[in-house]
Amino acid sequence: MLDEEWLLVFDNVDDFRDLALFLPNGAVKHGSIIITTQDSQIGPYNLNRIAVEPFNSQDGSWLLFEHLGQQMSDIDPEESTLAEEISDLVDGLPLFLTCIGAFIRQANCTLREFIDTFNEQTAPWTGRGAKAAWRYEKAPEAVFDIALSKLPPESRELINILAFLNPDRISDDILVSDHEDPSLQFLNRENRTL
Repeated sequence: MLDEEWLLVFDNVDDFRDLALFLPNGAVKHGSIIITTQDSQIGPYNLNRIAVEPFNSQDGSWLLFEHLGQQMSDIDPEESTLAEEISDLVDGLPLFLTCIGAFIRQANCTLREFIDTFNEQTAPWTGRGAKAAWRYEKAPEAVFDIALSKLPPESRELINILAFLNPDRISDDILVSDHEDPSLQFLNRENRTL
């Protein structure tokens, strides 16, 4: 097995001690190991490090438009400027731009509407003087908060209930049965708006 080519991937590692049981002992001749982490100071190993830089404003806007299904040749300059502003809001991080693109497409909102909502939701947490790491910590939560704020109250209540349950053990009955408990009556057939 170890004479054949292989690849081992550890994604988003927080503590390298967690990897000790899984890393091969001795020299690695036929395989490769990829470890991704947000912490550039982590790990005692002699690694070939590749820093993945965030997108600049223009590249971030291109990614956003790609997720919106729009061709760059069809974009007017004002929309391009707004997309660059969105890229800057999340420091050009591709994961967040992808999430934002999916949200804008699903919510059918404009780029300006998204920027206004994002700024409303994140005002207490961000700012141009904020440390980039602090903004990074808040950005995914802000995108999620924006998506949740657009849901009807009953849908948010259902998400709150499901968050406390084991996802592998949620019975279909909780969603399709009629309930007598007042806090669950919004799930009854006659009240469903989800």
